[in-house]
Amino acid sequence: MSDCFRPKCGIRQGDPLSPYIFVLCMEKLSHIIKKKLLMRAWKQVKISKGGSEISHLFFADDLILFGQASLYQAKIMKECLDSFCDLSGQQVSFPKSRVHCSKNVSYNTSKELADIGGSPIYKNLGNYLGVPLIHGRITKTTYAKIIEKTQNRLTSWKSASLSFAGRCTLIKAVTSAIPIYAMQSVKLPSEIKRKFTL
Repeated sequence: MSDCFRPKCGIRQGDPLSPYIFVLCMEKLSHIIKKKLLMRAWKQVKISKGGSEISHLFFADDLILFGQASLYQAKIMKECLDSFCDLSGQQVSFPKSRVHCSKNVSYNTSKELADIGGSPIYKNLGNYLGVPLIHGRITKTTYAKIIEKTQNRLTSWKSASLSFAGRCTLIKAVTSAIPIYAMQSVKLPSEIKRKFTL
């Protein structure tokens, strides 16, 4: 245990202490959110019927907040972020952040929620670390880009200059490396898997 201190200079990018200090800072944000959960002010989102509830996810320097689509909840989230920013000296880039609401929420309500933080509304959150963030049912088109990326990688190589064994090794390496990342978090549709095994 030590006395409180106030840092006098920031941490430069690439500093070996930076990831550890960031994790410690984010832990404080997690405590702020958990306090609101204990007070029953923050309404968590259920992953599925009868499933677990979730309020937030942290990964490296990214954060996803989950809550009920109401103005009160949006203000609670903003209050938590503002409190964290005051304590840590960090800044949230609201214009670079995104707001996504379920299909059951009207556009006007979504707009009001987004205006509280000043973040734009997105119907699709796109990809995160190369994997699409799913908003509905998984279909063959959801992961069509994996097939496209694999085909592009294979055609970019000068396969004509490779021997038959070299081509076989190239195909095995590419078809096993590209889809493996997505397969760590989701089950690919059988039609997509068949294309990799043919």
